[in-house]
Amino acid sequence: METKLVVLKEIDAFDRAILEISVQLRRKNKYFDFETLYDKCVKQFPNQERDVLISINKLMNLKYLVQGTKLSKDELLQNQTRSRIYQFIRKHPGIHFREIFNSLSAGGSTRRHLFMLKKFGFIRDRKYLNKICYFLDESDETEDLKYIILRDKINQEIYGIIKERNKVKLADISKILELNHNKIQPRLQKMINAKLIEKKTLKGSSFYIPLEQTSVIAA
Repeated sequence: METKLVVLKEIDAFDRAILEISVQLRRKNKYFDFETLYDKCVKQFPNQERDVLISINKLMNLKYLVQGTKLSKDELLQNQTRSRIYQFIRKHPGIHFREIFNSLSAGGSTRRHLFMLKKFGFIRDRKYLNKICYFLDESDETEDLKYIILRDKINQEIYGIIKERNKVKLADISKILELNHNKIQPRLQKMINAKLIEKKTLKGSSFYIPLEQTSVIAA
């Protein structure tokens, strides 16, 4: 399941004017520097020092401007490779670095592009076991584990069986998938931890049920 396309936070006409001044400065081969931009803006907007200060801080908080870079948030996805990586993460939330590297063949620049996407607030990362997994910055962090766990094909099959039957025993899952209990139980526990399923016991018999109707299925 893919997450929503990121929607850039709303900025007003005055903020846009400040952004345009920052573009002019960068055309002179200057990195974004707070003091340089502030000085330039107050010259263009006399007697509006407070408004200029508020606007620059706002643009920095929204990561339209990042100290020490030549790019603005509006420009970041103009790079074709960076845009492909961003779209790939949007379609495959919870994907880890090696999957991105192998799927997109972006080469040695992959880490740099991920760094820039994170720096400007397009994506975020989360460590899970020995992997770094990536999500859109605006996505719900409480859903992370569901996406990560259901990227695994066997986990998808197990979860699909539980959702389809609504109530199923470990022995039944083992029989359907032709896997022994020891290989299935740790996966079930991960799903319980992620609040995908719940374990119930009735009259000494245990079974699993879907905890909620969710569409979180990795592609």
